Amino acid sequence: MPYTGPALTIENELDKLAMNIGVGRLFGGVHWRTDHENAVRLGELIALRVLQDLARTYNEDFAGFQVWTFGGNVLTIHATTPALPNSVSNSAPYMPGADALMTPGAHKLVATPFSGSDGSGLGGVPLSLRLQTENHWVRTGSLNRGRMNHRAVLLPNGKVLMGPTYSETTTELHDPATGQWSYTGSAKHVRVNYTATLLQNGKVLVAGGGTSQFKPTETELYDPATGTWSVSGSMIRAREHHTATLLQDGRVLVVGGYADSNTGYGDLVEAYDPATQTWSSLPAAPWNQGQHTATLLLDGRVLVAGGSQHSWLYSPATGNWTQQGNLSVARESHTATLLPGDRVLITGGENANGLIREAELYNPTTGTWTRTSPMFESGRAHTATLLPNGKVLVAGSNDYNAPNATCELYTSGF
Repeated sequence: MPYTGPALTIENELDKLAMNIGVGRLFGGVHWRTDHENAVRLGELIALRVLQDLARTYNEDFAGFQVWTFGGNVLTIHATTPALPNSVSNSAPYMPGADALMTPGAHKLVATPFSGSDGSGLGGVPLSLRLQTENHWVRTGSLNRGRMNHRAVLLPNGKVLMGPTYSETTTELHDPATGQWSYTGSAKHVRVNYTATLLQNGKVLVAGGGTSQFKPTETELYDPATGTWSVSGSMIRAREHHTATLLQDGRVLVVGGYADSNTGYGDLVEAYDPATQTWSSLPAAPWNQGQHTATLLLDGRVLVAGGSQHSWLYSPATGNWTQQGNLSVARESHTATLLPGDRVLITGGENANGLIREAELYNPTTGTWTRTSPMFESGRAHTATLLPNGKVLVAGSNDYNAPNATCELYTSGF
């Protein structure tokens, strides 16, 4: 007796056939993104042609095969309809919407996979794929003045202090609530390649740096309560491209940096005591380093990374250094930000290949590095600040002597 029931539903086996065909097509090599797209389109076309050929072998006129396409559309295959082409058209590649990749989450990727003589899709049904994106970055407000080789600090009130820069003693404040910047008090010295450290008393210590004409040993304090700057002691050695890290005992550890044309990058180590507003020498580091980063971990140790492809841990309790895993790429003039959970985010910088967009994460449990999604813009000598909401504000850049005012936000946890 002829079958007169509803259309026969084809499920996963057809998907397997289509994907196996697509995988087989790629064995010859992948040269373009469209190779992957055409593999999916060809696989589904061949699978549907197999179904239509099978429908022709039946003697009875049944309701056909009901198929779910990869995009979730329902298509019914009969012995003669829809009219299936003999090849895959390249005229309609998969194209996401203009803003589809600008925010994290699932987005629809729509295309007409097979074109008939009238230009219509397969049975008038477009192929729709779902694309999961993990863009962690969004743009935010720009600085009032472009800055490079500057520093930024998150203040206790949640705002971000942006320090001085080339030919600029002006400083700015970023309000995360509005995403906008406003001017605050001006520093005494023009500086670049310096450090800015939030002390336990809520003030900000700026040390080192300078310009090619003048490198001040004087260090300055910013008071958020008054929005003013004042001089506070002098370093033992002027330097730039060094690091300054607030230790758990309240002192500030300064490591390495470029002293002068005779010394180059050094192993100089000294500490600032906010109680006395004085500096004192510490035993030298085991290597010469500059344009690196130094990050205080939750256990009190200091992660020193970059300036090369290496990373080290310093223990203030013992004074010992322990080498860690290598970064994914050598970089300098990058940033390092401690994230919730004790991981460290490294962003940007430069190396022999130019400016870097790539970002990576350090795991203190394993001592290893893994990549995360890259930034929108490559950059060096920028800033990266952890905000109270857990996001990281990346601001400014030295795009080879062209100050950049671009800012973006990183969201971890995907």
